[in-house]
Amino acid sequence: MKRITLITLCLTMSLCAMAQWNQQGGNGGRDRRQFSPENYNKELESFVTRDAGLTESEAQRLFPMIHKMLELERQNNMEATRLMASCNENSSEADYERTLKKCLALEIDNKTIEQTYYKKFHSVLSWKKIHKVRGALFKFNMYALRRFSPPGQGGQSGRWNNGGQGGQGGHWKNGGQAGPGRKN
Repeated sequence: MKRITLITLCLTMSLCAMAQWNQQGGNGGRDRRQFSPENYNKELESFVTRDAGLTESEAQRLFPMIHKMLELERQNNMEATRLMASCNENSSEADYERTLKKCLALEIDNKTIEQTYYKKFHSVLSWKKIHKVRGALFKFNMYALRRFSPPGQGGQSGRWNNGGQGGQGGHWKNGGQAGPGRKN
C-alpha cells in the first residue's frame, strides 16, 4: 500500500511540477515539447498495457477507473500542496500543526481512494494482474519524474524530446531498455 501511495504521489508531483515549470517558461531556452495531459495519458496507457500484459478488453475497462482514481488523488495532492504553501514565516505553531494534520488527512483519504479502486479493478482483473499494473504504474512514474524534471533537479536534459534515449542510456529492466517511449 505504501508503494501505491508513492506511485500516486510521484505522478501528481510530476504533473504539477511540469505544469508549473512550463508556466514559468522554465525550459531554459531549449526546444522541449510542452507537457500535454493527453499525451501523458496515452503514454501511461500504452506502457501499463504492455508492461502488465493487459488485453485490449482489459485495458478498455481498466483505464477509465485508473484515470478517475488518479484524478481524485491529484485533487487531494493539489490541496495538500496549496496547504503547505500557505504556511510562511509569519505562521504560528498552531497554523503549522493544522496544516500538517490536514495534509495527513488528505494522504489517508488517498489511501481510502486506492483501496476502493483496487477493489473495483478486481472486477476487471485478477489480483496478479493488478499487482503487475501497480508495478507498471510505479515504473512509468519514475520514468515520468526523470523525463519531466528540469535539468539540474534530478532530470536528464533532453530526455523528453528523444524518447528516453538521452543521458546515460537505459534505466529499465531487460538489459537497459528504455522506458515507455521505446519498444522492449
